[in-house]
Amino acid sequence: MIMNIFQGKMCVLPITSGEAEKLCSLIQLYKDDYYRTKNAIQSGKYFTDLSKESDCLEHQLAEPTQEKIWKKSWGPCPDKYWIKITELSPLLKKRSPKDHLQQSLNESALRRCASGKDTWQKENAPCENGALQEVFETDTEINSAEDFMPILKDVISRIENVCKRSVSEMTITGTQEDFLVEELETLKTTKRLLWLSIQTREHDHLSSKNIDTLIQKLSENETQNANLRRKILEREKHVKELSSMLQFKKINVLKEDRMSRSASTVEAHLQCQIQRKGVENEELKLKIQTLEKKIAEYNLQVGEYKHQILALRETSEQEKTGLRKAITSQKRKAAHFEETVKNLTSRIREHEVKLSEILSASDVWKNQHDRIVEEKTMLEIQTEDLKKQVTSLLEDLKRKEEYRRNSNEEILGKLNSVNSENEKIYLENEKLKVSLATLENSTSSFENEMLDLQEKAKLQENLAEQCKTQEEDNINSIDSHSLEVENFNIQKKYEDLKRKLEKIEFQNEELAYQLKKEDESLQCGKLQLEEKIAEYNDLTRQLESALEEGRKMVAEEFEKLSYTEQALQTKILLLESELREWQEEKKQLLCRFHHNEKRHEISLKELENSLQRSENKNQSILNYVQFLKTSYITMFG
Repeated sequence: MIMNIFQGKMCVLPITSGEAEKLCSLIQLYKDDYYRTKNAIQSGKYFTDLSKESDCLEHQLAEPTQEKIWKKSWGPCPDKYWIKITELSPLLKKRSPKDHLQQSLNESALRRCASGKDTWQKENAPCENGALQEVFETDTEINSAEDFMPILKDVISRIENVCKRSVSEMTITGTQEDFLVEELETLKTTKRLLWLSIQTREHDHLSSKNIDTLIQKLSENETQNANLRRKILEREKHVKELSSMLQFKKINVLKEDRMSRSASTVEAHLQCQIQRKGVENEELKLKIQTLEKKIAEYNLQVGEYKHQILALRETSEQEKTGLRKAITSQKRKAAHFEETVKNLTSRIREHEVKLSEILSASDVWKNQHDRIVEEKTMLEIQTEDLKKQVTSLLEDLKRKEEYRRNSNEEILGKLNSVNSENEKIYLENEKLKVSLATLENSTSSFENEMLDLQEKAKLQENLAEQCKTQEEDNINSIDSHSLEVENFNIQKKYEDLKRKLEKIEFQNEELAYQLKKEDESLQCGKLQLEEKIAEYNDLTRQLESALEEGRKMVAEEFEKLSYTEQALQTKILLLESELREWQEEKKQLLCRFHHNEKRHEISLKELENSLQRSENKNQSILNYVQFLKTSYITMFG
């Protein structure tokens, strides 16, 4: 914390350790200069007291010869005042030489540097507190120096009134007064530099904290990536298990029923979907691997930035040591500052190149993010298409089931009609048997006709066998149109047989035996039909169970797809948030870097100006000492 004394406001500014030491040394230099000027002013006050006493003596002693001598050489003083002047003269002579003043300045600077290093090695906080105390002390000293300025002017005016001086000496005194005013202004500027350096210190401390938070975020992202990999492996295992179960179910369905082509097509469609999802999962794996590679690249970039920051800190420390050495040798500072400026320009160019690389990397990242968004939209479109296909397949299955039910009912009705016709034929055959018993006597006349009838009976047997085969084919094919046509043909044939039987008045026992065989074959056909109907019902049940299982599998797959989509959306949102955070942090780092560079340049310029002012101040002090020497020589011989 530092106080802006001129405006009465508070402002918080960071400061580095080297800058604090430099500013402490500058404050000590200005304090020593202040004490010297203060002692000189006090000595001037003593001379003013002497001049007042001498004025009193002039009024008491009214001799013209003494007044002339007083005006020439500041007048003959009494013994007691002369003793005081002789006591002060060696002190002035000791302070007058230039070498002694430079030695005292060098010794004070070395002591301040040693004390600043010792205090900085202990802790940073006490150094900052000492710097603040020194700032307040310098403020009080500046105010006291401003108070002493009019007193010094009064002393000079009285000296001019006592002894006549030349115009050159008057100009020298005026310039020295101007130099003193400039020194006060330089003290104020150094105080402001102290506040700026303290501000830079706190700013660097905050930047180090931000770097630690970035490292923690990177570690958290790595743990999240490891968890995502584990989840992906578990998903792969689950997909493999599902694929094995599907293959097993395929084999069982093929063994149970080869006629369920619709179910096999549904399963094949589901397999294609599963393969597509597997391909999509592999693509997602590749994308996740690319993202992990990018995260590793960003980690490497962060490490490079850390190394760069450390290098910058080392270079700043080297520059600080160079500046400390430059304080002792003022002539070498100009060349050293030029070299440092060249190094800084080269470093700034390197940093600009690095920033351009970082910007290109960020553009690549944005393009990849846009690709991910496009792929996401494609996946959503594909899921909608799959949902539509599933709904269409379910509707087709319902239609086929209704069609099968209707066909089964029609077949059963036709079978009942056939059975009723067979019963009628059986009754007619019994009637024919009765008629045959009455007409056995007329068999001899109709033997030729019986042969014809036998041939016709054989034809009928062939027709019955053809009907059986046609009925079996109709039951297996489950085709409604073909069954109707065949039943119609059978009915026509039965009508023809009825007509033929009506025409035949006499039939043989063989015909009755053949009719019994036909009845037995019809009963066997009924049994076979019932067995096939039961088998068909079993197959329909199996198909329904398989369809239900397929629906369940489809629902589970849709749930999994929705879950994966949600996970991908969350991942994309997290990546977008991380991208924004990285971009914001990058912008902040760039702003801080430019701000630090500008501040460093400003501090260098201000240090150069302060050095020039210190040189001018030293020259003014030397001129002031020479002026005091000359004034002492002129006054006291």
